[in-house]
Amino acid sequence: MTRSFKTLIMKFNAQKLFSLAIAALCFNTSAVQAAPAELGFSILEQRQHDARTFTQGLEIHADKLYESSGGYGKSFVRKMDLVSGAILKQQALPANWFAEGLSLHNDQLFLLSWQRQQGLVLNSNTLKPIAQFRYQGQGWGLCNDGQQLIMSNGSATLQFIDPKTFKINNTITVHSDDASEHWKNLNELEFAYGLVWANIWQSNKIIAIDPKTGLIKYQLDLSRLTPKKSDPNAVLNGIAFDAKQKAFWVTGKLWDQQYLIKLADNFKPNTMLNKDIQDQAEQKTFSD
Repeated sequence: MTRSFKTLIMKFNAQKLFSLAIAALCFNTSAVQAAPAELGFSILEQRQHDARTFTQGLEIHADKLYESSGGYGKSFVRKMDLVSGAILKQQALPANWFAEGLSLHNDQLFLLSWQRQQGLVLNSNTLKPIAQFRYQGQGWGLCNDGQQLIMSNGSATLQFIDPKTFKINNTITVHSDDASEHWKNLNELEFAYGLVWANIWQSNKIIAIDPKTGLIKYQLDLSRLTPKKSDPNAVLNGIAFDAKQKAFWVTGKLWDQQYLIKLADNFKPNTMLNKDIQDQAEQKTFSD
C-alpha cells in the first residue's frame, strides 16, 4: 500500500469520525432541548364550586379546604369541610385589599395581596389576622416546601422566603430546555412530590417545576375542564394536593365546578421524593 493511499484512508476516517461526532452532538443537543413531558390525568371526582369565588389560593389540611378569593371590596378567606364542601368559617378582608395566594405553614395561613406589598398571617382555626408582613412587588401565588414560603409575582421567577423574617433566601427563573416559551405569568402554586406546581395566568396549563433549578419537568393541559364562559377572568387557577388521595383538586376563578384529578402513569416521580407524600399526609394529621 502506497504512502499516498494510506494518507487518503486516514483523511477519510478522520472526516468520518468528525461527521459522527457532529451528528452525536446534534442528537444530544436535541435530546437536552426536549419540551417538558406532557402528563395525562383522570378525573376521580367532580363537585360544585361557588361560581362567585375569584379563586386565588387553594389549600388542603386535616380534611379542610382553604380558599382565598380576590377583588376589591370582595376579598375573603374561606374554610370548608373537604368531604361535604360545607363552609365552616369565612373571613372578609378590608375593602382596599385584593387577596391573592394562600399557603398553610406551621399552623398558620399566609395570605398575599396583589399590589399592597403586604401580607397577612391568619389563625387557621378562626381565620382572624394575627400578624402582617411586607414584601416588594406584586403578590400572586404562594406555597411552601415545609421550610420556606415560595412566592410568584406574575413573572417567570419564584422567590423563596423565610417565614419568620420574610427575607428572600433565593430566587430562581422558571425555564424549559427547549426555550419554546417564555414562562411568565406564574400564578397559583402548590408543592407536592418535591416539585412546585404552578398555574399560568390565562393559560389552561399547569407546570411542575424543579425548585432547585427552575427547570420545568412536566406540563399538564387542563383544557377539557375549562368551562365555556365569555368572561375573560374565568381562568384556570387553584391547585391543592390531597395527600390521602395522591391527587390534586383543581378549579378556576368564577368556575362552578372543581375536580379531583389523578396523574396518569406516565408521571414518574423520583423514588427519593415518595417520602414527600408521606410527610404531607402526616402533616395533615395535626390541627391547624
